[in-house]
Amino acid sequence: MCGRFGCAYRLDELQALAKSAVADVRRMSNDLRPLILEDLGLPVAVQTLVEDLGGDLPAARVACRVDGNERRLPTLGELTIFRVGQEALSNIRKHARRPGFPRCSGDLRLWD
Repeated sequence: MCGRFGCAYRLDELQALAKSAVADVRRMSNDLRPLILEDLGLPVAVQTLVEDLGGDLPAARVACRVDGNERRLPTLGELTIFRVGQEALSNIRKHARRPGFPRCSGDLRLWD
């Protein structure tokens, strides 16, 4: 058996491991189809990505504008467009920290 403090320490380790496992499952689930995309749709999900970029790069000016009539797209279409936008913003985030990074802008446009 373990001593009083040894058991408490082990219990703390197990609780941390359980929290980490739950966080990993949530992250994997979100990676499959982000909840914000599922619940609120593509425009809000992309807006959130842009706002996150602005939070990570406070010196940057970021904006997201949705024109036209908002409507849901097929599930796979929304997910694909979301992932393309996510990757583009990830690349900006990665390279914008380099000295001398030029000014850039981008558009994501969809037409019927």
